[in-house]
Amino acid sequence: EAMRSDPSIRAAINITLSDAILRVLRELGYEMQEASSVDSYCPVLDELRRRGVMSFAVVEPPGYGLEGNVVLFARSLEDLLELLMKICDGLRRLSAT
Repeated sequence: EAMRSDPSIRAAINITLSDAILRVLRELGYEMQEASSVDSYCPVLDELRRRGVMSFAVVEPPGYGLEGNVVLFARSLEDLLELLMKICDGLRRLSAT
């Protein structure tokens, strides 16, 4: 569904939502698109169908009995891995303070 909105997207990963992840993404300059549907089986998919990809990070807030998630999109696996390494570095830095 993401590729329909932006054909350059070729990689994605779903990670657990946390305040630290959001802080690191903001520090890296990412604006996050929120998947606001809470009644859906897959709020991220609904968000992409409704509005398309407006950001390379889509946040799915926690729902009843479900943890929150962040879906990260990238143009390639290499770009995605680079982003994940930056996130890991940022999380290490936060935990060291």
